[in-house]
Amino acid sequence: MSALDLREVPATLKIPQLHLFGEDDALVPGAARHAIAARLPRGGRTASIAEAGHAFPLERADETAALMAAFILAADEAV
Repeated sequence: MSALDLREVPATLKIPQLHLFGEDDALVPGAARHAIAARLPRGGRTASIAEAGHAFPLERADETAALMAAFILAADEAV
């Protein structure tokens, strides 16, 4: 798992993308998060969730859902 490097994949997907990360994620280092953000196509977005690790959807469910809902609504309005 530690050798898995998917940083180039987002640039190949020409769709709106939201990549969420736990600020305290021990599995996805900050450098990888920044590399993904730099490679996102137009309309792509990243967000970090404070005080959360790799299991941020469980740790911070309400904040995760709010970020996802806002992204979906914004993408829908752009169509």
